[in-house]
Amino acid sequence: MRVLLVLLWVALSCPLRAASATQAPSPPLSRFLPVVFFTPDTGLGGGGFLIRNLNDLEQGDPSQLVAFATVTQKKQVIAVAEPKIYWDQGRWEWTGKLSGQDFPSEYYGSGSVTLHPDDAESYRDKRFSVETRIKNIFYDGLFWDVEYGAGWQRFTENHDDPTPRVDAEFSRWGHKGEQHSMGLGLGHDSRSSRVRATSGHLIRSFYQAQRFKTDRDQGHFGLAGLDWKHYLPLDERQTLALQMHAAQMNRVDVPFYLLQGLGGNQVLRGFYGNQFRDYAISYGQAEWRTLWRQDWGFRIFAGVGAHAGRLRDLKAEDTRTAGGLGLDYFLDRKSMNNLRLDVGFSQDIVGVYVLYGNAF
Repeated sequence: MRVLLVLLWVALSCPLRAASATQAPSPPLSRFLPVVFFTPDTGLGGGGFLIRNLNDLEQGDPSQLVAFATVTQKKQVIAVAEPKIYWDQGRWEWTGKLSGQDFPSEYYGSGSVTLHPDDAESYRDKRFSVETRIKNIFYDGLFWDVEYGAGWQRFTENHDDPTPRVDAEFSRWGHKGEQHSMGLGLGHDSRSSRVRATSGHLIRSFYQAQRFKTDRDQGHFGLAGLDWKHYLPLDERQTLALQMHAAQMNRVDVPFYLLQGLGGNQVLRGFYGNQFRDYAISYGQAEWRTLWRQDWGFRIFAGVGAHAGRLRDLKAEDTRTAGGLGLDYFLDRKSMNNLRLDVGFSQDIVGVYVLYGNAF
């Protein structure tokens, strides 16, 4: 069971700039937080988290840069940088993401073949990816967005234990992969905030075209879907957040790591990341959020999801369920930027997730 045993956040109240003794206007939020942790899989690890608001608005969400990096005793590395820029009173938005990792992963099967976590096959995953997206709200909440992504992977088998399915996948596709994707989205956004909404909704339909190339083959496919998020204010401190999502990709032969996934720190918290992979997925989530004391919040969440070769083939008896609870620490009560610690439960595992921002 992969349960986080120790988590230490240091200097939660220590901005990079010292506070002024006068009542002069405060500068935009800027904080660095050292992080120390221990898990059975990683051993002792540590790193840092940086958030820096690039402006300080009276209303609306601030432009900002978020970055973090961790390294563990077992030479596992993750590094991410995410800038967000807003202009024209928030009608235009540009977001980017650079990420790299060198980390062990596990194969739990794909499609109708699903392995119990105790039988998962391990391999090592080295990857680097670039994502960028521009969004324009052009009329009364209606918006369009365009996104581009590129990724490069290199995989290594783990021969400490037998891995026949992973070996077969790499024998078919090779050990290196490259992907490029372009996407278009259309929808309506009435959320009170893009950081932590307490009212309104976000409805987005999308289509993504992706081309991939591996050591031994290449191809392309399309992915289309619909995502709906809704936020209901219960009172000044409580919000009910809801999400429904469905997406279908073309049924073409692709490496397993390009299939859609369920499970992880965003979807069905309580399962391993991408524990269920398939051409079509559908899921729903609900989360009750409340403010607790000055800088803290609490959440209770639950989710259901299913996967199949086609959306029309989804079956109620194949539904997966998970739920749990979490804790928020607000770095800035004005913009409601937060770190969260979620503990998710399923029939297979207890999952612990330490992340920036909300799941949805």
